[in-house]
Amino acid sequence: VAREEADDLKAQVEDAGGEIELQ
Repeated sequence: VAREEADDLKAQVEDAGGEIELQ
């Protein structure tokens, strides 16, 4: 379950601020 939540969170981060990760 934790892995699924982490995957969901990662998807949100990529969707909301993929550019921020590059910076």
